[in-house]
Amino acid sequence: MRPGFLVAVLLLALAGPARAALTEAQLAEVELAPPPGARLPPGLALRDEDGRDVTPAALQHGLPAVLVLADFTCVTLCGPALGIAAHALAETGLRPGRDVVSLAIALGSRDGPAEARAMKAAHLGGLPPELLAATHFLTGPAVPLAEVQSALGYRAQFDREADRYAHPTGILVLTGDGHVSRLLDGLAPDPGVLRLALVEASQGRIGTLGDRIRLLCYGLDPAHGIYNGVVKRALTMGTVLTLGGLGLFLFLVSRRRVPGGMRP
Repeated sequence: MRPGFLVAVLLLALAGPARAALTEAQLAEVELAPPPGARLPPGLALRDEDGRDVTPAALQHGLPAVLVLADFTCVTLCGPALGIAAHALAETGLRPGRDVVSLAIALGSRDGPAEARAMKAAHLGGLPPELLAATHFLTGPAVPLAEVQSALGYRAQFDREADRYAHPTGILVLTGDGHVSRLLDGLAPDPGVLRLALVEASQGRIGTLGDRIRLLCYGLDPAHGIYNGVVKRALTMGTVLTLGGLGLFLFLVSRRRVPGGMRP
């Protein structure tokens, strides 16, 4: 992951309140663990960011897809995660709309086309037009959204006190008929790995789905008052970058000294 992304992720993750209502037991339930044969229900009635009635199958047109579930009003990691996934897809060399499509599905029914449109514009605005056209931010009623999460093994918790979700941050790679082929890290996807996963998905191949995503889009762990895994990782990298910068600064200062050292 680029340092700039790490800094952005860290700052956004720390923006939330330090404590909230979810318990340790509730947070332990949050994960993304697709069961064998997991499939995005192809005929679900959803709406895209322009308010058009669509189904996942109609949007895929038999093409493999990148899928991210997100809260479109999130102020922590969802926006950066969607942007990271889109940029990784742009770097695969695959042709959006001809080789692959990209889907983002809302976590809850409180998000509508307006929220989807705003999130897409805020975090994908600078991408090529063909990628934007092949990227669909989807919303819908509570029942079909719950069907999506159940089918994919996606478990989130809603914190009413903080008015936000604790949820996994991961990328699902789908075959042309919506089956889950691969599960990738949502904050550090490698474009080469993503390309290979999409090529395999285009052939209908299903990878090993034993992995589970436990990185939370929730910032500070409210059950303990400590940072969750992704923020810890960003903090660690931030510390390394800071120390490295300080070392470079001291080295440059020492190079500028008068030969022979300081004289009285």
